[in-house]
This record gives sequence, C-alpha cells and structure tokens, in this order.
Amino acid sequence: MPDSVRKKIFRELKKGALVSGEALAGAIGVSRADVNKHIKKLREMGCDIHAARKSGYIMKSGPDKITFDNLELALSDDIPGLCFVNLTKTDSTQTRVKALAEKGSAEWLVVRAGEQTAAYGRLRRRWESSPGGLWFSVLLRPNMAPSAAPAFSPAFSLAVRAAVERASGVKCYVKWPNDVLAKNRSGEFVKIAGIITEISADSQKIHWLAVGCGLNVSNKVPSGALFAASSLLEAGAPPSVEPARILAGILAAAKDVYDRYSRGGFAQFVREYDTYNALGGRAVAAETFDGETEGAVKGVDNEGRLILETSSGLKTITAGDVTIKKA
Repeated sequence: MPDSVRKKIFRELKKGALVSGEALAGAIGVSRADVNKHIKKLREMGCDIHAARKSGYIMKSGPDKITFDNLELALSDDIPGLCFVNLTKTDSTQTRVKALAEKGSAEWLVVRAGEQTAAYGRLRRRWESSPGGLWFSVLLRPNMAPSAAPAFSPAFSLAVRAAVERASGVKCYVKWPNDVLAKNRSGEFVKIAGIITEISADSQKIHWLAVGCGLNVSNKVPSGALFAASSLLEAGAPPSVEPARILAGILAAAKDVYDRYSRGGFAQFVREYDTYNALGGRAVAAETFDGETEGAVKGVDNEGRLILETSSGLKTITAGDVTIKKA
C-alpha cells in the first residue's frame, strides 16, 4: 500500500493548486527532503507533477496508467479509506482479510495476491489460483441484519460483470448465485469468475463481511469444475488486458453497488440481474440442502433468490448449486 505520507502529499497536490515544498512539509509534518522523496515516487507511479522554480509543485494529472502499485492512489476519490495490500503469494486472500477483520481493520481493506496456495470458494471447494489471474478479497462492515447477507453475492457479481466487460470488451453475464460467465469461441457459456461472501454476525447485526473474488484472466484453468470454466483471454479478451485496471473498475463498481445495496437492498438490482442472467428461461437443476429441484428459470426476486417454474408451481431457491440441463 502507498506510504501514508505519500497519500497525504497526493491529496494536497490533487487540489490542483501550486503549493510549495515548504508548505507541504509543514502541513504534513515531515521534512522537505521527505517531500522531495515522495514527489519523486509519485512521478514514478505515473503522476504528472511539475516543479516551478522557487514556487513549488503542481500536479497536472494523476497516474497515467493504473498499476497495483498506484491503485490505492488512483481510487482515492472513488473509495475514501481504501487500504490496498498487494501480495506476491499467500494461502488465501479471504483467510487474510477475515483475520484482519477480527483484529479490527476498517472496511475497504482490499487484499490481492498474485498467487494463492489454499484458495476456496462456496462450500470450501478448492479454487485454483495460479499466476495470471486476479485474486482478491474485500472487507466491508455494513450496517445490516444478517438476513441481508445472502443477496450480496449476486449484487456483487453485477459489479464484477460490468467492470470486466468494460475493461476487456468481452460480453459478460451472471449466473446465480455467485458466478460471472462469458462465452467461449464455440458460443458456450463458461465461468470466468466466482465470488464468495462470508460474514461474522450476531442475531441482530453483521460485524464484518468478507467478499472474495477469483477472476481467470490469462492463467491456465484446470478442467473438471462443476461448471465449465475458462479464462478471459480464451473468451476473446486482448492479450493487453490489464488485471490492475480490471480490479480498479471492479472496486469502483463495487463501491456503487455497496452504497445502493446498503440503502435499498437487492430489489433495485432485480431488473439489471435479469437482463444479464445467463440462466434466464433455461431448464436447470438446483441442488440444495433439501435435495434437487428442476424447473425453468423465471428470474430472481427482491431478496436475490432464484425463481424456478416447476411442475408443481413457482419455487424460490435461497442457496444451492445450479446446472443447466442438457436439451
């Protein structure tokens, strides 16, 4: 994560006014030498900072390209309080975020890793996380009852879908309850991303909510998954697609979804979800704790539950694995 002094200097310069090194040093409580050091680092991170002799510094623009090193600075306006931890390798970003949540970390802590050795998805299923993919988890502290948590996965999947499509140019869809799909070169749906949501709560309130996401970008994807999986590259994204830019887009979109969800729940997302629902109208089998239910997907309800039209009428599914039935 960027040095806190550097972030303060960045915020001062982002105001767009000419400011002297002496004024920056005084406002932040560091030496002029420290200011110069961090100005140099900001330039290396892509900020266009000009120095006027005997007058000070003025920043013409922020980072010209989003990288994992400058992502926190690039999103400083969109997500105040964002704390980005970038790791080369870890067991699981989700495990890391949950541990930090228990230690009192504030919301919008984001942990990203280049590789995970013990990642997992729903029902603790192993998630392969080799280099080339985008693996991250986000800590949130919503002021919500525990009953609001289940629909957060489908809501968050909308943020991932929109951001990935925008950054890659690949048409993306959602699959209930927590997947993002694209189409392979044969026109078949394939899973490119999965989401996991875990909470700590009492009977009245959520203490913290950890959202983990794994997106296959250019990594090798193993076969044998419950739903056919592929990478964004295999789905037609250009080789130049940048994981850091994708992550920045996902986080900005997630902030919008989170704010809206906190105010009005899932009901406001129903139309958008149905628009991009890869299962819409399809015959599926839903495997739940109560057994298997077959039916045609009618959409989702205001609580984020899947609606199936079965031989015995409409039925809502709160949680489970859904597979498309072969024709």
